[in-house]
Amino acid sequence: MMQCFDVLVIGGGMAGLSVAAECAQSKGLRVAVLEREAQCGFHSTGRSAAKFIENYGNAEVRRLNRASLRFFEQTPYDVWEHALLHPRGTFYIA
Repeated sequence: MMQCFDVLVIGGGMAGLSVAAECAQSKGLRVAVLEREAQCGFHSTGRSAAKFIENYGNAEVRRLNRASLRFFEQTPYDVWEHALLHPRGTFYIA
């Protein structure tokens, strides 16, 4: 039996499942999540804090971060009606 979906989310980590839940609950869309591991959230750790850090990563990642910043700060309403970035503090423990 073939199933049809409105949205396909690749990855069942915190970000993927959050997007899937928002699409299903707020928008009423039919959502499928594809995850390569045996269960969703398998690799979710403290690194998956849903933070945008412009200077994170190697040179290529930092370039991508800088190129993405404006989109995240001024996301077009037709893409997403909620702000994607919210200011928040960080507390590091060494």
